[in-house]
Amino acid sequence: MTASRIVPDPRTVEPLPLGVNLIHIGPQKTGSTAIQGVMHHAREQLAELGVVYPGPTMRPLAAGAEIGFSVPRGKAAARPGAWDRLVAQVAQPGDRRVCISHEAFGRATRAQVDRIVGELGGERPHVLAVLRRYDSYLPSQWQQRVKAGELRSYDDWLRVVLEGSRGDYAWRNVWMPHDTVGLVRRWGERVGRENITLLVGDDADRTLLPDVFERLLGLPGGSLHGESGNGANRSLSYPETELLRSTMAYFAEQELPDEMAYRLLHRGMTSALVKSPYPDGERRIPPLPDWAHDRVVELSEARIAGLREAGVRILGDLENLRVAPRGPGDGQQADEVETISMVTAQRAVQGLVKGAMWKPPTAAAGQVPSAAGAAASPASPTPPVGLSARVRRRLRRR
Repeated sequence: MTASRIVPDPRTVEPLPLGVNLIHIGPQKTGSTAIQGVMHHAREQLAELGVVYPGPTMRPLAAGAEIGFSVPRGKAAARPGAWDRLVAQVAQPGDRRVCISHEAFGRATRAQVDRIVGELGGERPHVLAVLRRYDSYLPSQWQQRVKAGELRSYDDWLRVVLEGSRGDYAWRNVWMPHDTVGLVRRWGERVGRENITLLVGDDADRTLLPDVFERLLGLPGGSLHGESGNGANRSLSYPETELLRSTMAYFAEQELPDEMAYRLLHRGMTSALVKSPYPDGERRIPPLPDWAHDRVVELSEARIAGLREAGVRILGDLENLRVAPRGPGDGQQADEVETISMVTAQRAVQGLVKGAMWKPPTAAAGQVPSAAGAAASPASPTPPVGLSARVRRRLRRR
């Protein structure tokens, strides 16, 4: 065991050497979308400052799909060759720095890690991952999975990820990237642990991530504090999440084709909700129930102990990842959602209409059916009969 090197103030970290390929692996729900959006819109300015952010998209979804990362069910796959085009863009950086960012890389298997590092890492790969405290991450991740098609309730999903096994995709989706000790082990085998940087995130400090990216990439202060454009990925409120989940359950009961569900839900309803301001007064996803909180306390203790001896560079204080035990009466129960606001209902309906009108890119634009491309995201378990009706009845009460 080798003690990790702690940098107490992340904003003092030294820039990476010229010629380094920085591989940012997320993971999901640690601010990746926001920083990707800023870098995407600042691509030309970054090039002038000696940083390559390969394009043309915000993150290399199509390239990732070609090496086995999933795409939304029903989504058309991009024309073949995206991975090769990405590799060509980051080859031979010379005296420039390269940044490749894709939160799906946090879920990479050893075989995928080998390919990512071997073909994107260049001669001097360096890996960056951002860490988030488990009790704030899990509620956010559940609503994110609902956006992606998860039909299980908050409590049922937590049971799977905290009491289940790696045989369930939901468990792997959480712990492949967020079992940070295991993450370090997989990537460290390929790049060496001295070439891994872990940033302890801070939900209350929105400038920490761009500041650290600026430092690592040798950019002037403020370079990555611009607008993320459509890169925003705000969390849904609890009522929004339950409305989306019940709608998806109804579509599943009706056996809607994947392509149609993708248009109506992903391109339509979900997009309309996420791109709208957070609805005034609506509840956020509830904190973890007591049984889940107790388990997360144990997991966070093991995580911190393992990372102290992981032999990597850590930016920030590991104690900020510790989840404190609750005192008597501190717990909260996630009440059922019984009403939604008129604003949320209007946005959802408008989104469904826009989704119905949305037309996918034509074959001439290089699109191919998803069946010919990457694997689609695993489907959620078949919804219990009447799930959507039960949720809709609760939403109509009062």
